[in-house]
Amino acid sequence: MKTIPTILGITLSILITSSIRAHQEELPVLRGPYLGQKSPGIKPEIFAPGIISTGLHDDYGPAISKDGNEIYFRIWGKPHAIIWMIKRIDGKWGKPEVASFSGLYEDGGFVFSKDGKRIYFDSDRPTDNKGEPKDTDIWFVNRNENGWGEPANLGAPINSADEEYIGSVLADNTIFFTVRKRDTNGKLSFTNYSSKWENTAYSKPEKLPYPFNSDFFQIAPRFSPDETYAILVINGRDDGIGQEDLYVTFKNQDETWTEPQNLGPQINSKSTDWFPSFSPDGKYLFFVSWRFTGKKVSKTKSEFEEMMMDFYDSPKYGNGADVFWVNTKIIEELKQKKLK
Repeated sequence: MKTIPTILGITLSILITSSIRAHQEELPVLRGPYLGQKSPGIKPEIFAPGIISTGLHDDYGPAISKDGNEIYFRIWGKPHAIIWMIKRIDGKWGKPEVASFSGLYEDGGFVFSKDGKRIYFDSDRPTDNKGEPKDTDIWFVNRNENGWGEPANLGAPINSADEEYIGSVLADNTIFFTVRKRDTNGKLSFTNYSSKWENTAYSKPEKLPYPFNSDFFQIAPRFSPDETYAILVINGRDDGIGQEDLYVTFKNQDETWTEPQNLGPQINSKSTDWFPSFSPDGKYLFFVSWRFTGKKVSKTKSEFEEMMMDFYDSPKYGNGADVFWVNTKIIEELKQKKLK
């Protein structure tokens, strides 16, 4: 079991503040939507290299606020997995900082509610937010006049003695999530569920039908903002290209869903491609890929990595993965081809 240093809460802000001050002259001044990055076409591009994509990620595409002024992302490094955020004020993007509700445990899976007033996320923190980590549960924070409130455990019937990971939140607040279980022989299983918000509480979770569960490794779907299609992460199908691949399923008029379609070699690589997310308007798809791009590390990137190293103390496992983004026109093209 991991041990959380008692002084971490005190030293966290000191480390981050000193690191950011040391590099604030070197990091670029960013303006415009999406950190001022050039919008991608139907070929995936690395998102914000040296700022968000540093090669230190292991998973999770960014979560972007409804007004586009906040971007949340995660960097994994022992002993922590931390949610970071960058905020735009008066048109200028600030420096990366640890989200107010993260920093002491393994956090991830951040998803905005449709109205932007809540963030759901995964965490192995104990239910009282103190002491040793436990199994992973789904948590949430509500936005208030000062930013974000205190994290709260979503509780039963969503969370259990197994591990739960958030996938999607629909406009009616229905949530989709993955439950990871380990049997007596140590074998892991992943099953996807949904739960509806009914009056003042979530309903008993229901196991999702095909194509949101299958005989293959598969995690909870990520629905497009208009909820007309969903991106699936699946490993093991005959039409797979790499390890985990991204697939799309479209909603039919009768509320059923089409057979998952691999997004193809233009999106998927021979490595792992997973954990999709969308821009608030649905125009861009983000995902994390372990593909090797061959690009040289820029001066800015190396400086940002140094800043991260001050806090993470030799990040592991995340080395090599970056966030990519692509115009969702490519998904519309796949839909049109399917209809012909």
